[in-house]
Amino acid sequence: MDSKPKEINNTQLEPAKAAPRYDTNDKRAHQLSPGPAIADAKHETAVQSPEDKFITSINTNLSVSTTKPNVAMLIDASGSETAGSVSDQLQGILSRATRVRVVSNIADPAVLKTEGFFDTLYGGNQHLLNRAAQISRVDYILMGKATYSFRKQAAIESDLMTCDLILTCRLFDRSGTMVHDDRFSTSGPGFTEDKALENASDEAGQRLAERFLDFIR
Repeated sequence: MDSKPKEINNTQLEPAKAAPRYDTNDKRAHQLSPGPAIADAKHETAVQSPEDKFITSINTNLSVSTTKPNVAMLIDASGSETAGSVSDQLQGILSRATRVRVVSNIADPAVLKTEGFFDTLYGGNQHLLNRAAQISRVDYILMGKATYSFRKQAAIESDLMTCDLILTCRLFDRSGTMVHDDRFSTSGPGFTEDKALENASDEAGQRLAERFLDFIR
């Protein structure tokens, strides 16, 4: 029997490498970057599709009627920042028509405009118009663009001014199909910008009712 001791491979006896030690006072030790898989997952959950952004901008808690057509109104107005709201004035006029329910809070036109959705809707994107009507439970969406300006009437009265208002509107049904469009201009006098705009909007609202209500079933 061979009693010669076996040779030992010294490489097998190398001590295991100790885990790296971090200085607890070193802030870098606590700022470890997440792995690529985690980072990608966070990125995917943070990014919304354009349609998701659009849907979240639509008010789904509208007070709608169950007995008459619901018309959502979205008006983009550009003019004096010190004057009143054209949208509010027009809504007030249209609300006098008792056979329809007018709602103006389906969405914030400024938010839609910032995201580029207002022009997309106004341009007749049937898919988004249909989605907006479905989730808000309205029957029609009335899109409008208004521009207005003021001019002095010094020849008549030193403090008198006139508001010139141009309104272009498009009416879309629940499927996103445009059923009517129109454009008209009105003028309203007043001794303040608010009053002149109110009078111009009042006339515009009456024309809007005359030209659009017949297309609402």
